[in-house]
Amino acid sequence: MLEANFTIKPQCPHCHACHIKRHGKPNGRQRYRCHACHKTFMCTINTPFYRMRFLEKWLPYFTCMLDSLPIRKSAKRCNTNYFNYMI
Repeated sequence: MLEANFTIKPQCPHCHACHIKRHGKPNGRQRYRCHACHKTFMCTINTPFYRMRFLEKWLPYFTCMLDSLPIRKSAKRCNTNYFNYMI
């Protein structure tokens, strides 16, 4: 969803230039590079999801939280270690 919103009006978050290019895809998420300031960034910059690991597992984990499950049971249901969510 964040990727779709970013492609509608792409601009550099550092210098607000509109001329950006794709610059690799680490961990399955697209990285971009600004031609004006040469800085790289992802579409999740300036959001709570920037630098967050296991992005695809957070929605099921939030669902477990809404169901009032303990952290260990939530992590087991999401098939991950509960220490990953303690950051």
